[in-house]
Amino acid sequence: MSSKMLIHIPHSSMNIPKEYKNSFTADAKTIRKNIIALTDYQTQDLYDHPEHQNKIIFNVSRLLCDVERYENDQDEIMAKYGMGVVYTKGPYGETLRLANETLREEIIEKYYKPHHKKLLEEVISIIENKGNCIIIDAHSFPSIPFPGEPDQNRERPDFCIGTDNYHTPEPLVNSITNCIEEIGYTIERNKPYAGTIVPLELYRKDKRVISVMIEVNRRLYMNETDQSISDRYDTTKEAINKIIDTINKWSQENKV
Repeated sequence: MSSKMLIHIPHSSMNIPKEYKNSFTADAKTIRKNIIALTDYQTQDLYDHPEHQNKIIFNVSRLLCDVERYENDQDEIMAKYGMGVVYTKGPYGETLRLANETLREEIIEKYYKPHHKKLLEEVISIIENKGNCIIIDAHSFPSIPFPGEPDQNRERPDFCIGTDNYHTPEPLVNSITNCIEEIGYTIERNKPYAGTIVPLELYRKDKRVISVMIEVNRRLYMNETDQSISDRYDTTKEAINKIIDTINKWSQENKV
């Protein structure tokens, strides 16, 4: 294990396992439209850094199970929009499936809990080997907000970083912000998306877990109409690698 960084990629998959395709009541066209909207295209490659290869990738579409939501809908702000850990609605507001508690529990047991168990085990392993673990919560986001999103501001930055007051040191935020601005991109903190993932068992309990969410605007690297990559793709990937290098440099300089 060469790096103390763990890159978490939760939303890159378009896969709906065969046995769950019929769990949706919406037609195939609606399901396809929502998968396109919700997938973080190419993030497995965009966040692929040659020196930091510790990754956890969720290989099922978030339309079936969103591992970045709180398991308990009472704790999850997006549950009121039908977009908790198991979606009943999508970002356009259509009903995708009817609420089914039995199905919900089955999906949580089969996909959500194993993913979070793996995340916790990886974080603990890195801490035991390196002293600290830095989680990079890797995402992309659409250039125009969907109707179901709480933040409807259409002036979206090139990058958004999500932070937590306990697990994201302010000097690290400053280093990332300076890096992004020096490259020539715009950046917002916790806008349009806020927060970053930490294993619940360690949340607000262990300072050795450092976490920051990096969100890249899809307009920087792809055509959002047909999901093809653009001629800016390589430049965007280079920028993300520089951000990861900046996080690593900050860690080394601060002995974190």
